[in-house]
Amino acid sequence: MKFVANVPLFVQIKLYYQRLIDTGVLKAGEYMPSVREVSLLKGVNPNTVQKAFSLLTSEGYITPIMGKGNIINKIKKKKSREERLLQMLNEIKEAGFKKEDIIRVLEKTEDSL
Repeated sequence: MKFVANVPLFVQIKLYYQRLIDTGVLKAGEYMPSVREVSLLKGVNPNTVQKAFSLLTSEGYITPIMGKGNIINKIKKKKSREERLLQMLNEIKEAGFKKEDIIRVLEKTEDSL
């Protein structure tokens, strides 16, 4: 996972794990890596990972189990690619980025897409 400038790390981490769940790489009934494990692996503050996991919890992707970690939920309906993209853009906009910011980052990363 390569971080992109101008997008909050917690949003990028959330989207990364959401994509792994949506595509079936991480399956329902499995446990997510721990906050500490992800923090060390990605080189970010544990609070950043916890914020990303909280978003995944609020969206129904994972459920925290006291003393065990976060278990992956069965996702009932897969969103279309367009719905997922719109959701991501809305989250980025909610994080305070404007359309111009999004376009500028897209243009910078266009070659790597």
